Amino acid sequence: MSGRIPEEFISDLLSRVDIVGVIDRRVTLKKSGREYSACCPFHSEKTPSFTVSPQKQFYHCFGCGAHGTAISFLMEFERLSFPEAIEELAREVGLSLPEAVTKPAFNEGAGPQADTEQLYALLERVNRFYQSALRKHPEKNKAVEYLKNRGISGQTAALYELGYAPSDWDSLNREFGANPQDRKNLINLGLCKHSNGNRPYDLMRDRIIFPIRNHRGKTIGFGARTLGDEQPKYLNSPESTVFKKGQELYGLHQIKSQRLSQQSILVVEGYMDVIALAQHGVPNATAALGTAFTEQHFSLLLRHTRNIVFCFDGDRAGRQAAWRAVENCLPRFRDGISLKFIFLPEGEDPDSYIRRFGQQGMEQLIDQSIPLSKFVIQHLMEQSPGSGMESKIEFVRLAKPIVQALEEESTFRALLIQELCKITGRKAEEFGANAPVSTQRKSKNYQGKRPTLSPVRSAITLLLHYPHLAHEDFIDLPPNSSEIAGVQLLSDIIDLVRTHPQITTAGILEHWRDTPTGNQLATLVKQDLHLGEQEVLAEFRGSLKKIGQQNLEGRMEELLNKSRYSSLNTEEKKELLQLLALNA
Repeated sequence: MSGRIPEEFISDLLSRVDIVGVIDRRVTLKKSGREYSACCPFHSEKTPSFTVSPQKQFYHCFGCGAHGTAISFLMEFERLSFPEAIEELAREVGLSLPEAVTKPAFNEGAGPQADTEQLYALLERVNRFYQSALRKHPEKNKAVEYLKNRGISGQTAALYELGYAPSDWDSLNREFGANPQDRKNLINLGLCKHSNGNRPYDLMRDRIIFPIRNHRGKTIGFGARTLGDEQPKYLNSPESTVFKKGQELYGLHQIKSQRLSQQSILVVEGYMDVIALAQHGVPNATAALGTAFTEQHFSLLLRHTRNIVFCFDGDRAGRQAAWRAVENCLPRFRDGISLKFIFLPEGEDPDSYIRRFGQQGMEQLIDQSIPLSKFVIQHLMEQSPGSGMESKIEFVRLAKPIVQALEEESTFRALLIQELCKITGRKAEEFGANAPVSTQRKSKNYQGKRPTLSPVRSAITLLLHYPHLAHEDFIDLPPNSSEIAGVQLLSDIIDLVRTHPQITTAGILEHWRDTPTGNQLATLVKQDLHLGEQEVLAEFRGSLKKIGQQNLEGRMEELLNKSRYSSLNTEEKKELLQLLALNA
């Protein structure tokens, strides 16, 4: 683990973090007994084998073997470095990083993370270059006039960091190409391309630039719009190591940075929609980046709001886009979340609508938005028109996967089924109301019984599952017992828990991160103990007693062996007699 981040801070952080919440905001979890399950986000599967334990603060996939703590999950799922995962978790629980954790500690190092930081740094410099060009470049006037004609003020342009890409073919290469690594990275990021003559040229030229920041505030890419009607009208920088379109939303950074006390977030389709809405008093808008609204987008929004309003064109394409959004949201939809839909009049988009009707007109449209339940039923009726038997059969066929995508225990699901039954006259079971919940897949070796463990491994396993056992008064490891394999580790875990009383299972695992010991501990954590509270204490006490007995027998055997080949001294004879008496 990083020496720059105090162990006390990591322990405190993990004691505050709920791994179920961390993962559920990114992957759909369903309650399964005392644990939670899902299809694994790290490999393709149809039957859930990924489990999350709130008690252990640990996840494990029986399919691919992925496992770890909340820190490990963020590192794997969001491709974060260890310090970045710590920073993200601290932000989620409102914990301030220690002053000693300086920015260089997050940026230093070699390897892939260092390469990623180089890309972020270059993208930030390119961002500043484009912004400077909007203020100072000889061609700036046509870009400024374009924004003025669209009603965008300097204040709004500054808030969204709008820039201008000069019409020159190689502006970026001339500005940053002196450094060979920067020149290479401009190509890797897709901001420059090679021509047939192998001379790099800029992807974006003579366009308004929209910097894209991720949810952590780092510049990850750019959107661009022509100043006229040339095609393509909009361009996005391509996906890269740091830019995944299906995982980020334009404008969300501005919503966060302004600390808006909005009750909802409005999802629209374009950069200019977001900016025009902000210009006219509706600053809580965000947009997907040239792709359909994904489950990852939904998860990202759920970190900031439970009230989401989608705004689409009212034509066929707009309604299809809205339905794709519904399909991607349903698996993560929970009671307490509000999804609503706006369909604009023909020929209007959010940009044109708010310029025509103003803030009041847009807010009135939001107030009249269609709830999710109503939109789902409307869609089903449109897809199965008529009132005959064939229409009802089609209606049920289309409705069933929608119902099954929802959390089984949710009130929304129950009420939706009631409404569907009322419309069709069919029974709830036909919509999958009693569909069996997928049970957790056990490992191949699981036979319903715990594997036999040595006393030391048993004690360590119990401590990992129940760290509070380290505070029991009866713990007294015998002298010289450290010679027994694993006892030194057992002693180290006891000392760690006693030094950090609030430490969790996850905290213990993080203490030995990226070590062979850490891998061994993770294997023990995966085991199900199937013990009640009273049984846990008795089992732990029994394991320690067996360790003492094992230590006694080992020393006795050692003295007996010595006596066969040489004479024992007075102290050794006395010790052997005592051991034989104890073992009688």
